[in-house]
Amino acid sequence: DVKYFIDRGFDATGIDVVDRFVTLAKRIAPGAKIERMDLRYLDFPNDSFNGVWMKNSLIHVPKSNAPEVLKKIYTILAPGGIAYISVKLGEDEGMLEDNDNPKRKRYTVLFKVEEIRELIEKAGFKMLNLNIVKKDSTFINLLSKKPEEEIEEV
Repeated sequence: DVKYFIDRGFDATGIDVVDRFVTLAKRIAPGAKIERMDLRYLDFPNDSFNGVWMKNSLIHVPKSNAPEVLKKIYTILAPGGIAYISVKLGEDEGMLEDNDNPKRKRYTVLFKVEEIRELIEKAGFKMLNLNIVKKDSTFINLLSKKPEEEIEEV
């Protein structure tokens, strides 16, 4: 996906935990900054991105880590920044059949609509849009925003 943003003139950074995917991304999108990094241990300064695109990323992180990952995404997003997050609809977590290759299983986490909505809101985001798209699997696509100003709790 990082190539799409580079081709449209955006300054894009991509991450992946798999070395061969990092190498492939560097070859496909030479104008992008590509790093090997685990979503659970993001190493970017606070407020450093105006937008975050997470298509089918959170589905490969243990569900127990989702709240901290989303909070870190919130932290690295600049005030007023937008986050697009796409996850698969369902209730399973574990080694599940891969839609691209039914003979292969991948660690996959599925989310219920209310569950992912609650996680997004607890991380501090304001929900802008949520839609459900059916393809090979059913996806929950969320568009959310980090408020312009932090609201202090009393």
